[in-house]
Amino acid sequence: MILFPTYFTHKVTDIDAFLLKNLNVTGLILDIDDTLAAPKTQCPGNDIIKWVNSLKNQGIKIILLSNNFKYRVEKFAELIEVPWVSMSFKPFTKGLHKAIKKISCSPKNTILVGDQIFTDVFAANLFNIRSILVDPISKNKSPFLSFKRFLEKPIKKKIYSNSKLNLNRLKPDSNSKYSAEDEN
Repeated sequence: MILFPTYFTHKVTDIDAFLLKNLNVTGLILDIDDTLAAPKTQCPGNDIIKWVNSLKNQGIKIILLSNNFKYRVEKFAELIEVPWVSMSFKPFTKGLHKAIKKISCSPKNTILVGDQIFTDVFAANLFNIRSILVDPISKNKSPFLSFKRFLEKPIKKKIYSNSKLNLNRLKPDSNSKYSAEDEN
């Protein structure tokens, strides 16, 4: 289904290099607002900085892809030392094309991580790459975003009830005998 992610988990830091390597992921495209930090938060938290550095040290290429303005995305990207694409207009795929090109990864080895079904997940599916849906960080929403979250509720209920989409089932401690071939 076009609005279903490949996987879901609760927060970005649930995603580790071991898991990504088992999924043959070499490139990670990250949304910022409500995925890495609360909207209007100017700096990533220490947990996000540590997580990003850990993934980069394991050879995962990371890029930020946001519908937000250049000044917001550029500053955030500089603080975690990764490339970025602003004003991506997700769910349209032009920004994804730019992001993939900037990190020189194949779409089949890249995964997009975001908190919104109608932008992040939909864009990934239109572009034919995998996605991970995470829970939004903040609870305070604009009226428009509150309306989108309301529309997402029945879809999220179906997503969360599908244990095959739960990223945590793929972790070694989940007693799963998973391999990347299971994805194909």
